[in-house]
Amino acid sequence: MNNQNYGFGNKTGFRLASWYDFNDHWRVGGQVERLAKDTPLRAMRNNITANSASAFVLWKSDDRRDVEFNVTPSDYSDGNKRWEYELNGRQRIWTGPYLTADFNLGLAASTNTKEDVIYYNPKRDFTYLPAVTLNHIMYRHYKTIWSQQVQLGVGGYWEKNYGNGLVTTASYGQRVQWNDVVDTGLAVTYDKRPYDGVREHDLSLAFDLNYRF
Repeated sequence: MNNQNYGFGNKTGFRLASWYDFNDHWRVGGQVERLAKDTPLRAMRNNITANSASAFVLWKSDDRRDVEFNVTPSDYSDGNKRWEYELNGRQRIWTGPYLTADFNLGLAASTNTKEDVIYYNPKRDFTYLPAVTLNHIMYRHYKTIWSQQVQLGVGGYWEKNYGNGLVTTASYGQRVQWNDVVDTGLAVTYDKRPYDGVREHDLSLAFDLNYRF
């Protein structure tokens, strides 16, 4: 559940997700989201909301290697239809008692049906982002695990009518797995990439809580 208020009254949204494991290697799943959290902030400040649905397929070789493909259509209240596609791969490159290092490769593309809108909305775009992720366990007691994560990435971005540009990202976060049911996380991310041909920076803070039932 979530609540949004950007000067147009309180609006209540929700997200419902589910998945199914065929075996130890294959998983399929999806989610539906009312008042999607990834809606551009400028859109929400102008009373434009979005609902979305997504589906994914995950292949996992073992704890060291996996690949996931995800597709997400979004329906904006101003009539825009957005389709997003993501392919993410991970390969473990170091394993220690308390520290692991992974190489990640992310590929993403999107399309939008409307162009003259108040929020950032490229007609077509494509991103590739190789990155390295470090995960360090700071405390472990039975099922409780407190860890910190660092990710650094450098890649590229292409947008129709604006060409190519450099993408850099860095993030730091901490996560607590309280037990088999509840885990929480907090992360800060610095991202610099082109928007309509102009390279801009973004600093964001994210908190999440997962409850399994």
